[in-house]
Amino acid sequence: MSARRPEISDIGQLRDEAVAAFRFFYSVANTSLPDRLLDMTVDELALQFEWAKDELDNHLMLGILAALEAEFRQDFERRCQKRLKDDLSRSCRAIRKKRKRRVRLEEDILNAWKEQCPSKHKLVSEIKSVLKLRHWLAHGRHWVPKLGRNFDFFDVERLALTALADFDFK
Repeated sequence: MSARRPEISDIGQLRDEAVAAFRFFYSVANTSLPDRLLDMTVDELALQFEWAKDELDNHLMLGILAALEAEFRQDFERRCQKRLKDDLSRSCRAIRKKRKRRVRLEEDILNAWKEQCPSKHKLVSEIKSVLKLRHWLAHGRHWVPKLGRNFDFFDVERLALTALADFDFK
């Protein structure tokens, strides 16, 4: 297992390659189809492909959102440790003082960004919205999520890449 956190662009590349492999695997061109798939029609194989692609997307979206959370948490720690003088860093230190090691992503870190960097308000709100998807994915998908909108892999990837480009992470 790699100790390195994957880059979001690496996750997108992995998805492209895996979808291409799935497309071949669930096709009649695959001469090594497993026994469980041999009697399936072309349409049934297509449904299996779609299911596999959707499951892959769910896992990869969870990975992207975990990487994005790690970026925010590392930025928070750096702002606290370096004792930077900007308003956001001061806010981070106040949160650290109050919450100690129990700093929450949404309620503490993202709200600090929202309050101290008003130009990021809309992007922070989008991130908070997509975090509902992360909670649903990470906690077993045993309820019907109320996400406000549907997110697909490309929405999550775009949002994460935008956040990495637009936020002034330290």
